[in-house]
Amino acid sequence: MQYVITCFLFLCILGNTLIAIEYDPWYGSLYEVHVHGAFSADIYDSIAVKDGSFHRSSCDTFYELGVSGVPEENYAVELDFIGGKAKGKTIGWNAILLTGRKKWFNDILGDPVSFSTGITVSQVFKPGLRNLSAYYHGGIQGEVHLSFGKEKSISEFWVSRFFCMLGCGVADIGYPWLRSQTVWSHNWWNNHQFQLFLNGLWGFGPKSLHPGHFRGYGNIHHQSIDLGLSYRYLFDIGLNVELSYSYRCFAKNCPQNVNAIMCMFEYPFGL
Repeated sequence: MQYVITCFLFLCILGNTLIAIEYDPWYGSLYEVHVHGAFSADIYDSIAVKDGSFHRSSCDTFYELGVSGVPEENYAVELDFIGGKAKGKTIGWNAILLTGRKKWFNDILGDPVSFSTGITVSQVFKPGLRNLSAYYHGGIQGEVHLSFGKEKSISEFWVSRFFCMLGCGVADIGYPWLRSQTVWSHNWWNNHQFQLFLNGLWGFGPKSLHPGHFRGYGNIHHQSIDLGLSYRYLFDIGLNVELSYSYRCFAKNCPQNVNAIMCMFEYPFGL
């Protein structure tokens, strides 16, 4: 038990803004394609640096369009296009992300836990690298991640889910980073879903942040912990609408005291 608690705390301490990529080890229906879009904003008034912080207020906005699906029972794929606008900058595309995941164990079918692994490859453009709220490290990025979780069900509906994700990434420039996500969800008869989450990002670069010469987080020793919650409503026609909010509890060499909000929709198409 002590080992489990230690691992859980380690995942929580690796504290990032609202993450749109699906990391949970439970997939959607076979041959079903999900189209999703999102709009989010990071609102803050200061940036944490090596010797404290300095005042800089901003509302950095992001938009996302994506598609995901389950081509085979144990495989899932996702393609995302992310754009954004930071203070003093015009709207531009930040990155294109391609994610593939494989499920190895499924607790719904009797395994002790659900467990999946995956990889995300990203092409990052100049507006993304120069956006303090975007947390990109280089022009080409690769990140491997694993997730494990447990589900409790009643009848044909799941009631609660808990999962942890840990990822490790590297870019064409700079140093590696670790990412984490810890999530607890509750479902009321597939109409209302509530979620608590803790997101983290930890960069291993040796340098401190200098916003005036910022060209991405690849060489920055940055850390952040975000605590948040979300509410999702599932319409009978299949449309899902979600509202999320998170607050940055800890920051080092990145924007601090960030209030992040996101509105997202998702609609499934059966093939």
